[in-house]
Amino acid sequence: MREEHRMSIDFKEALEPDDFEGFEIDPLGELSPFERGVHQFAHDHDRHIRFRVGNDSTVVEAFRDVIPIFFDLSGGVVDLAAGNSFSLELPELGQSIGFSVAADGTVRCELRGFNTGAAKEYFLAKENTIGAFVGFMSEFLRQAVSAGCVLESDAATFLAPLSSLTKSSS
Repeated sequence: MREEHRMSIDFKEALEPDDFEGFEIDPLGELSPFERGVHQFAHDHDRHIRFRVGNDSTVVEAFRDVIPIFFDLSGGVVDLAAGNSFSLELPELGQSIGFSVAADGTVRCELRGFNTGAAKEYFLAKENTIGAFVGFMSEFLRQAVSAGCVLESDAATFLAPLSSLTKSSS
């Protein structure tokens, strides 16, 4: 029997926001108020976030690394709960992280570097993996609501498809 590992996502130290002169979150007005608020929060309250899988740990930045994948992440987690695969591309870090459900119900996680092509494989408890993602997104949006960047009702609407996953993912 193979060893089962855990996944966690932790908020770390705050970073100084980039203060580019003339920087605008949505210069073309293409984002919804919710999306604009999430971007604004990540920019104004940027912080390191540690993503740990098994023995490997990667530190990402909320604004640079997380925001490009944040809005797709909820769909990926729903897919994973339904037994489908998804991947996270972190181009700034040169990494890709793939998730799929193995025949035994565990989550197969493959960490791959873009430049090296080398991959590490971990098997994770499905409930832990989904719980880590849902917990991260919930806490991120809780902080965005507390900072006044996002309306609580918008956060609740975004999180609604995820609310039952930690109970039904096993």
